[in-house]
Amino acid sequence: MHNQQDHSGIREVIDTFYAIISGNKGEEREWDEFRSLFLSKDSTLTPVKLNAVKELVAKPLNVALTD
Repeated sequence: MHNQQDHSGIREVIDTFYAIISGNKGEEREWDEFRSLFLSKDSTLTPVKLNAVKELVAKPLNVALTD
């Protein structure tokens, strides 16, 4: 069973993640801090969306290349 401390650590990482990626177009981001949230430089994020013909499309993004 997990305790509340485990959940607050996860919440802190998620809050930091969203704070870094949120903002107006062209606004500077803290990409080094963003990359520090991941276990390795080879980590990926995989957004999934529906394309024009309603098919799911995944686009893996390597966090090391974020800038």
